[in-house]
Amino acid sequence: MSNKGELKVTVVEASGLKDKDTVGKSDPYIELYIDKGYKQKTTTKEGTLSPVWNENFKFNINNQHTLYLKVLDKDITDSDKIGETKVDLKEVFSKGYVDTWVNLPALLGLTSHGKVHLVKVFAGLVSSQWIIMRRIVEAKNLKDTDFIGKSDPYVELWIEKGYKQKTTVKDGTLNPVWNEDFKFNIHGEHTLHLKVLDKDITEDDKIGEAKVDLKEVFSKGYVDDWFKLPALLGLSSHGQVHLVLQFTAE
Repeated sequence: MSNKGELKVTVVEASGLKDKDTVGKSDPYIELYIDKGYKQKTTTKEGTLSPVWNENFKFNINNQHTLYLKVLDKDITDSDKIGETKVDLKEVFSKGYVDTWVNLPALLGLTSHGKVHLVKVFAGLVSSQWIIMRRIVEAKNLKDTDFIGKSDPYVELWIEKGYKQKTTVKDGTLNPVWNEDFKFNIHGEHTLHLKVLDKDITEDDKIGEAKVDLKEVFSKGYVDDWFKLPALLGLSSHGQVHLVLQFTAE
């Protein structure tokens, strides 16, 4: 697969940073870059050695293999370096998604100046796209929204709202079986949206809906599981949907 495309990096947090201030605690921020000529940086978090950012950055990748990180302590005059590291991008090129902590090694790598939590997502160019293959297998114990008879359920699913796909309608059942396949291109999105509806002559009634976090399928490559359709406040369920999810390159 070509290592050309877009790299999305979320700087989540840091932990156990070395304190550079003699009075009080450091005010850390992070510089990150692929090419030295284009550095990006987080906001500064005042007076903490365990800052939380949850800030997102994008980089265009043209066969570069390394992400550089430098953690600094913001001072009135010159910022002091807390630690720095290099992150090899081979794993995210291979898997498409990596959620990990990286250490900030001290001199000679004998100790650590702390660690940084990163989430990296790589979306290749059109010639080599990451895709999610989905099979909607079945549902069970769906909430009946019809006063007479049983619901006629179908499922809408989407990654981006502008492009929804849907199953066929199964008449008069609360335990429908579909075994229908769908495919979506992935460009760094993390969530699959599901909505189960009851087909009616006038307006379709919503049976339930759910959001499926794709982190597990990004990590494992394949997930076969049941997903609940939570009711109000999540105190009960409007049924479950059986999905098979596969993450691959095309």
